[in-house]
Amino acid sequence: MRSGMIALVLGLLSLRLLPVLPPPWLLGLLVLLAVGLVFTRINSIGWFVLGAGMGVRQCTAGAG
Repeated sequence: MRSGMIALVLGLLSLRLLPVLPPPWLLGLLVLLAVGLVFTRINSIGWFVLGAGMGVRQCTAGAG
């Protein structure tokens, strides 16, 4: 579980490295992918993608 939480934080922090945020419609795909991966053997990747998806949601919440 510790590695999952570290992956979640790294997913949130990885948005600083992106020059442009992905479009908001990609958020739904990221979250669906992440939820599917969390319950598999490669759950750390799922937590990472979920963190990135939550970060995109927070960045685009005030836009629009």
